[in-house]
Amino acid sequence: MTRIPFLFLSIIVVVFILLSGCVSSQENKILGEVGGESKDTEPAYRSLGDAIGSALALDDIEAVVPEKEFYYIKGTGIQIDATAREWMLGMKQGNETFFYVVNKWGGTKVPWSRQFQYEEIPIYYIKYPEELFIEKPLLIQDLTDGGTREIDEIELIDETYILTTETNRGFFEYRFNAYTGIET
Repeated sequence: MTRIPFLFLSIIVVVFILLSGCVSSQENKILGEVGGESKDTEPAYRSLGDAIGSALALDDIEAVVPEKEFYYIKGTGIQIDATAREWMLGMKQGNETFFYVVNKWGGTKVPWSRQFQYEEIPIYYIKYPEELFIEKPLLIQDLTDGGTREIDEIELIDETYILTTETNRGFFEYRFNAYTGIET
């Protein structure tokens, strides 16, 4: 008979420990936000690969849904490592067109009533911005002043990356082939 109360008491202790861990982690996050310091674990900058992964995970894995197609990609506030403050992905799934916006607060799906006028972007065959930046280190160093400032934006339309930035020397735009990385 002493085994049943011991087992019951053990289960209650384990449940209490698990629940207190969940509550204390939420409490710390709330207290951190109230105190003016966000203890948010979301990164302020994300790679294009992370943004695309987030967009592809929109649907339940077991749901039968049409494949997502990408038609437009734009990143703003680009760092020297090709991560962006925000990514906007123009997508189509079945008959639905929408933009998926990803930033440090997560992702938001925004309906779009028009069809995209661009060619579909084959996301598994293009060079991602990280690869492009690695291949162009001197240009990227120059545009970011050695990593001390952001590049304003990078867009991928059809087969071309368009990199734009404004510095004290003026407005600059560079175009690169999305497959080869060659400047066009």
